[in-house]
Amino acid sequence: MNTKRFYFIFWLLCKFLLIIIISFVGVPSKAGDHDESIGVEIAFLEDWCERSSERGELKLEYKPRVRLAFKLKENGWEPFDYSVSGVEELRQAAKRFAAKRKWFLVEKETVLDSLMSEGVKEYKGYVNVGTQKIVEPLPSSALLPRGSKFLGWTGCEVRRPIVLTTSKPQKGKENWEKIQSSFTPNQEFVDKINNFSTKLYTCKDERDENGVTLKAVIRIDMLETVEELRSDKGDRLIAIRFREDACVADNTLEFEDSIYWFLRKANSSLKFVGQGLALIDMADYDLDGNTEFLFWHNGYNLNGYRILWRNLTKIATVSWSYH
Repeated sequence: MNTKRFYFIFWLLCKFLLIIIISFVGVPSKAGDHDESIGVEIAFLEDWCERSSERGELKLEYKPRVRLAFKLKENGWEPFDYSVSGVEELRQAAKRFAAKRKWFLVEKETVLDSLMSEGVKEYKGYVNVGTQKIVEPLPSSALLPRGSKFLGWTGCEVRRPIVLTTSKPQKGKENWEKIQSSFTPNQEFVDKINNFSTKLYTCKDERDENGVTLKAVIRIDMLETVEELRSDKGDRLIAIRFREDACVADNTLEFEDSIYWFLRKANSSLKFVGQGLALIDMADYDLDGNTEFLFWHNGYNLNGYRILWRNLTKIATVSWSYH
């Protein structure tokens, strides 16, 4: 065998071996690539707002960012762990959320755009734990109008949080849709609200002879339906709140946040889902055929997100406080 032929055969063998190695091991990640080991996750693109005062004038600074919320595990959806104890743990917490991620911006089952995020060097406050910075310009689909529905504890008008997923969702088989509701709450809703809200007082701050604030007496005519969704199976998600003329005050929430969500499954009893919730979106995010619902959660010194899943039988919540 002459020398040229030997080197040619040796080159072919090396190339063949390299192809085999790459097919099993994969190509090393380039700088800037996202972490391919990340599983199915849900996050939210937040229109984060920080308030400050400059020469006596209120100043608002908007800093869009990504907040990791839920991850799919063997037993279903789990919230990310934001728990931090002390200043030193806060400094180290960013390492838990450092991996770069590629997201799909979705609305229901439709993919609108994509986005990349990565961890920050250090968190400056407890409300920032679990967030990542955006590493590319915001797509136009993220530039929604600002309003008060999702303003939260900071008090700023912000855009609706946009759902981010690491995998493309699909439409649930139950075909849930928002409907024009004509539903009138009944006594069953009154009883549920009384059971789950122990701090409902009259708006006039009326007191008894011992100076104790009187609880409000809830009646059916005080309630109104603000939102309703229905599936092909006849299941219903219903949002109820007090009418503005009902003279009922909750000492932990503002009027717009005092919305009670209920689930009425076909031929089943009424189930309380939560208070102070605003529906963000819905789709089948884990591809099990069933729709998951994602809510914004607003409360006293608290904000967060809630997912309703596993055929509406399971609820998971992730939240943070401000002081």
